[in-house]
Amino acid sequence: MLHSPRPFHKITVLIMNMLQWISAIQSCSHTMTKKLI
Repeated sequence: MLHSPRPFHKITVLIMNMLQWISAIQSCSHTMTKKLI
């Protein structure tokens, strides 16, 4: 496990990408709601 941290690194990268997507979607929805209101 400790000798091959590649799969763990892949999982962390996936989580980071998901967090970036979530934050981007949240900001987009925030601006959309501001425009609508």
